[in-house]
Amino acid sequence: MLNFKKNWKTLLAIMVFLGLFVALGFLRDYLFVNINCQLAYLYYDYSQSCLDKNLYELRIWAYEDLMDLKWHLTTLFSILYLLLSLATLYALFNNKQYLLWTIAGYLGVALLSGFLYMGGNIIGFPYEGYRIARICMGVLQSPLPLMVLIPAFKLTK
Repeated sequence: MLNFKKNWKTLLAIMVFLGLFVALGFLRDYLFVNINCQLAYLYYDYSQSCLDKNLYELRIWAYEDLMDLKWHLTTLFSILYLLLSLATLYALFNNKQYLLWTIAGYLGVALLSGFLYMGGNIIGFPYEGYRIARICMGVLQSPLPLMVLIPAFKLTK
């Protein structure tokens, strides 16, 4: 028989985590779209920036500083998505081995991304290396790993 009290708590936790995933996604998108807008304004010397008024302080930042900010935000959001994924998996499975596999997967994709980025620069294809690395890091900044891991862990039972 199902333990209603335990299932109710798990369902509530999953709903909270889902809300956090959505909020984090909107925040990430808002920040990166605006930073990219300002980068385009600076790079192409547009007559007007489309930067949101709430991020007005970024207007005085130099191009290189905004690029550095994007790298820092990429790291931050990857870590936040990892933590949220770990919390979700813990609520669903309560299995520490699954958490370790998840951390290993995130680290593996982040390292692969770094190798692709550096490798593209080394072999003379910096744009292609950056583009593929950006896709890999984009995966880590989304619920996609969780969408793969939940069914995978369900199948291991």
